[in-house]
Amino acid sequence: SSDLILELRSLYESAVAEVGISNAAIFQMHEMLLQDAEFIRSIELWIQEGGMNAQWAVAEAGYALEQKFAHFEDEYMRSRCSDIHEVTDRLLKQLMGNEEREINFQKPVILVTDTLTPGETVKLDTRNILAFVMSNGTVNSHAAILAKNMNIPTLMGININVEKLKSDTPALVDAISGEFILEPNEEQVQYAQKLLQDKEKSDVLLQELKGKPDVTKSGIRMDIYANVGSEQELDLALENDAM
Repeated sequence: SSDLILELRSLYESAVAEVGISNAAIFQMHEMLLQDAEFIRSIELWIQEGGMNAQWAVAEAGYALEQKFAHFEDEYMRSRCSDIHEVTDRLLKQLMGNEEREINFQKPVILVTDTLTPGETVKLDTRNILAFVMSNGTVNSHAAILAKNMNIPTLMGININVEKLKSDTPALVDAISGEFILEPNEEQVQYAQKLLQDKEKSDVLLQELKGKPDVTKSGIRMDIYANVGSEQELDLALENDAM
């Protein structure tokens, strides 16, 4: 699993640059799980006492651990099932000699999928991704948190049959209301365009405030600070006059 550990460390470095240290920590958690003594011992038992091959043993050990977390009452703990699944899946791919393929888009798209792992999210070339729409997962999932910090609108748990959805189907994503509309009518398109225009106007007005004193109408000076987690966020904060 040394190659897999190196891969996770590479993903961690990429994520630090993209979304900051705190959000990239998920890949350190994955590395810790991969080296967890209980997880390793479970795999060994399936091989030694269950007579299974390595791939089957990893799948069984991972499934058992997922089920354990799935029964926690705490939603955050339950959402960690996806992390266990990703680590198990990565280990299985390595054992079977499968490599992850990189996905790049040549034109702007809304990426609709059942789910995205944190690793898949970080490795995506997001320049042409307008939004993420996933049929599984929650807002607490690491993929959703990473997407938010990448400033990509994301909808989770949308009731849609991904396999029946055709490529190039026109769609609208409203991440504020949580709506995903397939083949929108003219009225819906016009409304979405108006929302975008209103946002652009608001952004222009905010830009006009840069460089001006931060003072309320009653004459009280206010200092504006920013909470940053990556170099990109720091640059953005400074660009927008945060202290």
